[in-house]
Amino acid sequence: MDKIALLERRVEREKKARKQAEKILEEKAIELFHVNQELKNISEKKINQIQSKFENSQKRYQNVLSNLNLGLLEQDQEGYITKVNKVFCEMVDYTSEELVGNISSNILLPDDLTASDNKKLIDRNLEESKIYDIKVMRKDGTLIDLIVCGAPFYDDYGNMVGTLDVHYDVTKEKKLQQELKEAKEIAERAQQAEKQFLTNMSHEIKTPLNVIVGMSHLLNDTKLDAQQHEYLDILKSSADILFNLISEVLDFAKIDAGKISVVNEEFDIVQELNNIHKIFKIKLENKPVSLQTKIDEKIQHCVVGDKKLFNQVIVNLLGNASKFTEEGSIICTATIVHESETHIEINFKVKDSGIGIAEDKLETIFQNFEQANESISKNYGGTGLGLAICQSIVEAQNSTIKVQSAEGLGSTFQFNLVFEKSERKITEQDVFVEDSSVNLVAGSTILYVEDNPLNSLYLSRLLDKWNLRYEHAENGLIATEKIAHTKYDLILMDIQMPVMNGYQATKVIRTTENPNQKTPIAALTASTLGNNLDKAKDFGFSDFLAKPFQPPELKKLLLKYLKHDIADDSPETATVQNPKVKIQLDENQLKQVFGDDEEYKKEIITMFLETIDEQMSVLDNLIKTGIHDDIRKQAHKLKPNFSMVGFPELTDDFVILEKLAKSNDTIENIITHYSLITDKVDQLKPQLKSHI
Repeated sequence: MDKIALLERRVEREKKARKQAEKILEEKAIELFHVNQELKNISEKKINQIQSKFENSQKRYQNVLSNLNLGLLEQDQEGYITKVNKVFCEMVDYTSEELVGNISSNILLPDDLTASDNKKLIDRNLEESKIYDIKVMRKDGTLIDLIVCGAPFYDDYGNMVGTLDVHYDVTKEKKLQQELKEAKEIAERAQQAEKQFLTNMSHEIKTPLNVIVGMSHLLNDTKLDAQQHEYLDILKSSADILFNLISEVLDFAKIDAGKISVVNEEFDIVQELNNIHKIFKIKLENKPVSLQTKIDEKIQHCVVGDKKLFNQVIVNLLGNASKFTEEGSIICTATIVHESETHIEINFKVKDSGIGIAEDKLETIFQNFEQANESISKNYGGTGLGLAICQSIVEAQNSTIKVQSAEGLGSTFQFNLVFEKSERKITEQDVFVEDSSVNLVAGSTILYVEDNPLNSLYLSRLLDKWNLRYEHAENGLIATEKIAHTKYDLILMDIQMPVMNGYQATKVIRTTENPNQKTPIAALTASTLGNNLDKAKDFGFSDFLAKPFQPPELKKLLLKYLKHDIADDSPETATVQNPKVKIQLDENQLKQVFGDDEEYKKEIITMFLETIDEQMSVLDNLIKTGIHDDIRKQAHKLKPNFSMVGFPELTDDFVILEKLAKSNDTIENIITHYSLITDKVDQLKPQLKSHI
């Protein structure tokens, strides 16, 4: 009985526990339902938000593509178009219905481009992005140029299912590029034609000009009366003006064509400045204008730089100064700015007291064809290119040219150049004296090749004048026949000739077996454009001489290549014909040396007069002994004294005497030149006495 009651109570407790558990489960189920319902609501909201963002993003993406005018094309791996956007349809003038479902290459690529451009489409199937140019055919058959960025796209499982291509129409840009290319080609052809025209005109103008200059020199050696001399001077002056104008135009053409190049060589910059000084001293001798060249005494070494370009700038600046200065002074200075063990920077300055330049013109005078005012060209001549050429040359050497000027108060032009220092120190200046009676190159034979009869006459007269042996050929073909049988010491070759020109003839001489394969060949050219000179070197020319040339220029070329003959057979001398030469005290020179210090000037001149006879007696005895080195030393010692007392001409004469002694010239020639000096010394003494 007790056990039954116990079991009944246990059952009752279990029923109560089950009811409680069921109640709890029911409550949890309801709670879980509410949680699930809430989660469902949240998920739907999130999905809606994501969907909204995606749609907004897609709209923005489409708007961006539309604004950027980019065409979209989707295609599967077989090339079938699956989707296009409106912009792409407008590009190719097809509707979406006409494109979707077609193979892109069949409908969009022209037949003649399919093979090459299909390769680009095939490459696209690699799993990477590609950017390429392609020509696409519109519905009407016209072609457009597109830049395409193609990229693969994948399904949800990572499998590549096709490509998405973004297209940008560059047809207008391509057309513009082509037009620019064609315009550039036309401009280059025009520039080439211009250069060829300048080359041809250079030859056509300089050939007769060469004859005019040459014949005027030959005519000057004949007996002329005073009026004929006057006419001849006018002729030579006009020829010089014409030559300078042509040279400036050709220099400008060379620089404008980008042919200016810096050729470095060792040269004595002090000697170059002194040479230029002497040239302009002669040009200014009929003007009340003093010329001074002041060179920094610290310049002790030769330099490495472009001597030709340096000379051109200094000559141009001094040429302007002498042209625009009617009276007063011109001063050219060279001053060291900075010096190291290996380099030297020098400031070059040309100052004049001429007409000056208006302030509002200072910014434009370095421009092509510009002059300070319209009256300049009318009153003084010129092309307006000189300063532009100077600026281009200076800029090519990493510098700038500056100007200070005021109207009526003169001008100052200056620039700095940096040179590499040479180990060789500056030397005494060499002096070249023209002498028509000297047999320069006895034993040497020259072949000159020239088709122009007048130029030929000019050359032959000069060579006859210098007692040279020569032969003449009318064109390059005749020259090649002559060189096969005769050995020449120098060949002078004109460039432009009929039958066979100078380039062709020189190439034959250099490339065939003949006695003159290594003979120096100098080009006689009326063109100095850089490309022609480079071409001459490429064909085997050794040197060139620009037409029109002066006799000293030709003689210098002969000396350069026939120097061994001069030394061995008939030495070059500096003999000067010795009629009675009058000499005059140079008051301007005294002014430069002593300024206003009259007392100091009187003291120096008095000392000179007291010692000159003794010094000349020493030189006289040395000349009688015939010891060249002693003569040279005494001449070197005496030469600066005469410039100090107002007779720079005699200083030049002593330089020549020193040169004669240094080259071991004959005592007869030394005595002849010395007698000229003694005549001048006798004339200067009474003038100096009278002056003090």
